[in-house]
Amino acid sequence: MKKIHLIGALAIGLSGAAFAQNSTNNAVTNAAASTQNATSAAMNAAATGNPTVSTWLQSAEAYFTSFNTNSTTFESHNLRVFTGPDYQSQINVDAAVGAQYRVWNSESATINVAATGLGLGLESVVRNAGIAGTLDSAQAGAGLMVDKYDVEISAWVDGGYSPYKDSAFAAGAAQVSKAATANTFVGVRLETQFFSKTPGQPLVGVFVGATF
Repeated sequence: MKKIHLIGALAIGLSGAAFAQNSTNNAVTNAAASTQNATSAAMNAAATGNPTVSTWLQSAEAYFTSFNTNSTTFESHNLRVFTGPDYQSQINVDAAVGAQYRVWNSESATINVAATGLGLGLESVVRNAGIAGTLDSAQAGAGLMVDKYDVEISAWVDGGYSPYKDSAFAAGAAQVSKAATANTFVGVRLETQFFSKTPGQPLVGVFVGATF
């Protein structure tokens, strides 16, 4: 019941998504500038064949694989709430607000391998195009969550509906989050929609979030 209330509350809070689009770029710049700049650099390099692609990949790999072994940002909290802009072909197309709730984790089952926690979660994501409060899409689904110290990798399968496109869709997403403080994190999400009337290019989201 709490999870149902959570998703309902998120939908009610959709009206704040328009504000999120205007404010999240600054928040991302302040809290995750290096991640966003690296992502843009990688996109530009990929388009031009610039050799800095390998350099960016090495930097990103080093960032996400250098662990703070004292962090419990993901291990100790089940709820994640995040917001940030989505991009297609380096163009900001909407603002996303999402919530994920871990309903089961391996630590609670006393299964812990090399400080790596496995979890199953539910998520809800709404997107607003920022045009007179236009709802772009709303979706919900389930996923697998893997956390190791201050890094969490998750994969999601969602179903949703887009009033903007007047179409139902399925979506698959991969997400990488990195703890910034004891209760905040930054990350990147790659999502692709399927079975939509007008399928588009994958969405690349850059976000900031908090755990509870």
